[in-house]
Amino acid sequence: RNRYELEMFDRVWSVDAVYGNTAMSWYGTLTAVSESPLVEGLLYVGTDDGLIQVSEDGGANWRLAGATPGVPELSFVNDIQASLHDPDTVFVVLDAHKTGDYRPHLFASTDRGRTWHSIAGDLPDNAIVWAVEQDHVDEDLLFAGTEFGVSFTPDGGDHWVGLAGAPTISFRDIEIQRRENDLVGATFGRGFYVLDDYSALREIAAGALDEDAALFPVRDAWWYAPLVPGQAEGQPSLGSSSFTAPNPPYGAVITYHLKEKAKTAKETRRESEEKLREKGEDVPFPGWERLQEETLEKGPQVLLTVSDAAGQPVRRIVGPAEAGIHRVAWDLRLPPPDPVDLEVPEFQPPWASSPQGPFAPPGTYRVEMALLSAAGVEPLSEPQQFRVKPVPGAGLSDSEYREATAFQEATGEIARQAYGAAKEVSRLEDRLRYLRQALLDTPRADPVLFARLAEIETTVADLRIRLLGDRIRGQWEEPSVPSVLRRVSQVAGSQWDNRLLPTATQRQSLAVAQMEFAAVSVELSTLLETELPRFEADLEAAGAPWTPGRRLPPP
Repeated sequence: RNRYELEMFDRVWSVDAVYGNTAMSWYGTLTAVSESPLVEGLLYVGTDDGLIQVSEDGGANWRLAGATPGVPELSFVNDIQASLHDPDTVFVVLDAHKTGDYRPHLFASTDRGRTWHSIAGDLPDNAIVWAVEQDHVDEDLLFAGTEFGVSFTPDGGDHWVGLAGAPTISFRDIEIQRRENDLVGATFGRGFYVLDDYSALREIAAGALDEDAALFPVRDAWWYAPLVPGQAEGQPSLGSSSFTAPNPPYGAVITYHLKEKAKTAKETRRESEEKLREKGEDVPFPGWERLQEETLEKGPQVLLTVSDAAGQPVRRIVGPAEAGIHRVAWDLRLPPPDPVDLEVPEFQPPWASSPQGPFAPPGTYRVEMALLSAAGVEPLSEPQQFRVKPVPGAGLSDSEYREATAFQEATGEIARQAYGAAKEVSRLEDRLRYLRQALLDTPRADPVLFARLAEIETTVADLRIRLLGDRIRGQWEEPSVPSVLRRVSQVAGSQWDNRLLPTATQRQSLAVAQMEFAAVSVELSTLLETELPRFEADLEAAGAPWTPGRRLPPP
């Protein structure tokens, strides 16, 4: 068709009067093409004047498809997609906004384009559709890129739901990365968005949201050591001012849904009281015991426990207990060996990371979901199994991977014990400060206690040197014998961020650390369980004031 002979505002205008002809359609240009993945030679094409052509012999012959009902003439075919599941089904998207029609024109045919029916369902009347994709597993799960974001339908087009988090701008193209179950969208604003692992939507289509709680299937996780830039998180190593978008969470991404928020006893009481207030009825006093219980109650939490193939729990992850869909990630590591620290620093430099443990080995794992509340631990939903797979290229066998991670786990265990012992030594030093002052404040105490206290202080100082290093030599930049924690931290620092087998030096250093810590542990236990309690008992008998950590005498 000659575009300069077509009517505009009910008349044909002079060729010189047409404005913006460079943006006009040519009418007769192919704008969409799709080949059936199920039938060889079955082709569909759409044009910029609203026509759909079908070939069933690889393009040797073509026939005009049936008209799409209710679509204005000369509409633009935005997209056409042959079904991935049914050889006779095809989807088509048309656009008539040039005629002032902004409705979503989204159709399906089950007879190779001879007849069409709308699958626009309850999409908004002004939501132009630009692209359509069908899930490769569930034939009724469809995605539509629209003028105002991305929507999906779990039932073949009867009902559509907007994907939360997607910007409300024009998505001109969408694609599915089938191996990872990722939905990829490109916008008219030159943006590029990825919905990582949308497979939970298949469970939603099957009615998972009707359950009180649902733990969705977990995608297999790739096992590798991620590169972490030595500056602001997520930024390249050459500066922090360039634009970057966040990468997908590392590790196994766990998705779950709660139909309702898990309420505390106080929230439940206040809801019932609100109903009484609305009825104009008296609100009874709950009682002092209940108010006390409400004060002690901790907020509900979702516990996600990851176990290995032998059923041994390896990690626990805490998630929110709010209503809705939530995602958390297991970083494929065992728990950090660091002592518990509840203090939050006012400032943390961007290169400082949170404590982390050694890698768990590749293999089969499963995750279980439970609700932790004042009522106890209540299992929720069925567990999900997944695999942790090593990224190819490291050149190690499965047994070597297990050997490497077993060494890391051994390092983590000695680190856990040694870090705890170091904290105990610090607490001891603090306790000894109070005991010395208490001894000075107790005139009835035997003077021999001063010598005994000095012996204890010397023992603690020696334990500190063997555990943490010689502070005096370090102050003067003098070398000293490596301490237990220095050996452990050096091994962990060089081993926990790679997948390689440990070197002979690392193995030897860990063995030395284990041997030296065994001796330190015995001496520290003797001090804590025998010598210090005996000294504190003698101080108590002399009428000394209370000091931190001291056991109270029996009544």
